[in-house]
Amino acid sequence: MRIMEQIACKKCESEYDLAPVDVSNWHLPPHDTTCQVCGSVLKGWDNHHENILIMTKRGLVASPA
Repeated sequence: MRIMEQIACKKCESEYDLAPVDVSNWHLPPHDTTCQVCGSVLKGWDNHHENILIMTKRGLVASPA
């Protein structure tokens, strides 16, 4: 059974269920897991796991900087 982690974006308050998938033998380019609404980094890159996000609550669109 896969364990889902609940995570929220600190910038726009979008909420996600996050499921890590083992990718130890894959050759993926380094990348962070980012918010689908505002692009903020939710989790840093990990070469052993790819994170699958399922949005559970859409937050406010971040105001332009």
